[in-house]
Amino acid sequence: MNRFENLVGLARKVEESVKERRLPVGAEVMSVVAGPGSAGVKAGDATDGNSAELDRYSNALSREQSGFFHVWFRGNNRFNVFYEFEDFSRFLICCNNAAFKYKTAVSAFVLMDNHVHLQVYTNCLSSFMSSLLISYNRWYNKKWDLKGRVFGCPFSSCKIYTWDILEKNFLYILTNPVRAGICADAGEYQWSSYHYMKKGYFNPSAKFLTINPLIQEYLFGSQKVLDSRLEIYLEDPDAFLDEPEYEEEKREHGAGIQAASEDDGTGLELIPLKFNQMNIIKPTDSEVAKHLLFLLRGRNLKELDKQEYVRVLKTLKKQINASCRQIASVTHESYAYILRILKD
Repeated sequence: MNRFENLVGLARKVEESVKERRLPVGAEVMSVVAGPGSAGVKAGDATDGNSAELDRYSNALSREQSGFFHVWFRGNNRFNVFYEFEDFSRFLICCNNAAFKYKTAVSAFVLMDNHVHLQVYTNCLSSFMSSLLISYNRWYNKKWDLKGRVFGCPFSSCKIYTWDILEKNFLYILTNPVRAGICADAGEYQWSSYHYMKKGYFNPSAKFLTINPLIQEYLFGSQKVLDSRLEIYLEDPDAFLDEPEYEEEKREHGAGIQAASEDDGTGLELIPLKFNQMNIIKPTDSEVAKHLLFLLRGRNLKELDKQEYVRVLKTLKKQINASCRQIASVTHESYAYILRILKD
């Protein structure tokens, strides 16, 4: 039996397993497109009234629907999406509900600050993704008092046809935080599926999302083998997989700067930043978001007058050398606007 036939056999086993799937203990059951306390969501609710935008979530006529897929999507305008524990956990709950509804097996995931990677097996990709994105969109906008799309659309997907690419894609997803400079080891990052294979380990994510274990068991068999393959992959990712976003992410998380001194003339107090263990001195998006919260001291950006608002943005740039992209992301302003403000 060749490796393609092995993949077909695995697909059959996964299909059988999702038929018997149950929601994990503690996972909240929600309507596919409804948030708490709502009977449902109209077509325009998740897209600020434009039903044409809703159609772009699915784009069902132009993409394949059945098989193994790598799916990825970013925050709208590259804005950060995940700030707090609840933002991460609610996304997993929405993913779990959508997967349960549409008999979809999630085999790997990673939630970054402003984008998500999933590896799934499904027979109705667009329906699964529409359910996930619309339900989370509505909950998120209600929580943060926002309007419009949380994630840019349409989502991106790539069908996986071979056993080798299935493995490489699995490793690519789990190593995202390491290659982004957030941590030195995949096991140090909380919001990924890495921890689901560890026996005897308390995995808080398992309360919110069920991962189908068949794929990682077929691919690696044990945690030791997975760790070994992750190490090999990190030594030379390009030899494993030519992912479309990899070069883009390398550019985003490349060079950095030293932290500012305590007296830098801005009049705003500095707090020490805990940079990642890979000695990359550029702040991460999470660190920029935390520093912004510190500067605001419990206030909302909407409460600031224009002069103070500009001062806070310039302080982020000067004190920790946050990039224009990062400042635009954490403030949900356009990149062009931030660039103009900081150049004045």
